[in-house]
Amino acid sequence: MKKLLPAKVILFLCSILSIGLSSCGSYETVSAPTQSQSVPVNKSVRSVSGKPNLHVPARMGILSSARFPMHSLSSDDLKLLQQSDISSIIPINTYVDSGRRYQLNDMLHRRAEIIDSTRFLGLDVILLCDESVSATSKQVAPPLQWFSLGIVNPESHKTQAQLDAVMIDARTGFIYGAVGDAGTSNGMALTFLESEFVKQSGESRASDSARKQLIKRFPAFWENVKRQHKR
Repeated sequence: MKKLLPAKVILFLCSILSIGLSSCGSYETVSAPTQSQSVPVNKSVRSVSGKPNLHVPARMGILSSARFPMHSLSSDDLKLLQQSDISSIIPINTYVDSGRRYQLNDMLHRRAEIIDSTRFLGLDVILLCDESVSATSKQVAPPLQWFSLGIVNPESHKTQAQLDAVMIDARTGFIYGAVGDAGTSNGMALTFLESEFVKQSGESRASDSARKQLIKRFPAFWENVKRQHKR
């Protein structure tokens, strides 16, 4: 699973949250309430303090990376994410430049810009979501391809999806914590024509599994965030 999360993301989150995400898979982590964090800023946006400032009930915005389309989260998913002390959930992709949020480390590095772009919404926290997918294929019984003149080409396909979510303060940029989970799918294709379909369906199944598992983990994660940082 190490290939699924870029090394820069691993190092960045480890330094801020003191966690080991290099193993990926399933995890929940919450930052210490006294931890001091610096937030990268540029001259075009206002600086933010990088200090915890959690108010509940919280109005939560959700921002997804370019690799994880917002429509991947259904209305039922959003209802499940709306836990106790979360008053509302607002997708905010339309307010943030898509060219600046390809993956998780982009959004973390530009969280001051994200805050500046969404300040008018009156959010309390923002959940940054990103997904990585890795697929491998292995030929099975190669002689069959030769004997069938290439018509039969048995291949096994394995797809792994990693979904990660980082919660930040919508006013200060403080990172409250991260939660993530993984999904795996295995499939078999007998011909070249089947191969692409098996790959696509495997990616869909792995992504669905990762999303469902993360949503199940979110309530415990949110309770831990409140326990550490609730004002």
